[in-house]
Amino acid sequence: MEDGKVFVARRSILDELFEISHVRTIYHMFIAALFLFIISTLAVDYIDQGRLVLDFDLFFYAFGQLGTVVWAWFIMFTYTLLGPYHVLSQWADLYHRSSWNMSVSVATAVILLVAQMCVLGYFPVFVVVHYQLPPASRFIVILEQVLQNMDTISLDLCFPLLIYIYIYIYIYVKYYV
Repeated sequence: MEDGKVFVARRSILDELFEISHVRTIYHMFIAALFLFIISTLAVDYIDQGRLVLDFDLFFYAFGQLGTVVWAWFIMFTYTLLGPYHVLSQWADLYHRSSWNMSVSVATAVILLVAQMCVLGYFPVFVVVHYQLPPASRFIVILEQVLQNMDTISLDLCFPLLIYIYIYIYIYVKYYV
């Protein structure tokens, strides 16, 4: 309550959309089409082969190297959870104790930017290319990269101390460069 923010429980957009009968009809049509596709695939396999062919080789190929995906995700998640917070908390301590506020702010911004670029920029691309991840695993790592970047940016923009870093960099560039 100190920020004036109050949590209000409300329904999601999908809940409100599914109240409309036309949207519910389209949703049910897609589910029926999915079931028809599954049944027709099983029927064609039974007719052609004389038995049900439940072949998951493509699935196992697409989601291969799951261990690599898990440890890459864990590194990105750990950085997103702990990295910016600790850098900015160190900046807050140094900012109030140091007489060189501008230098501390610029150094913190550079450290945060380099760490962000290395861990959430270069690292996921390196993992995908170096380990030759299959398509679905590659997709998971890259989408998690985007998600973790968005989480870090939202943390940074909500964190008031980082706004001061942006202001100091702007002032420094405008007046001293």
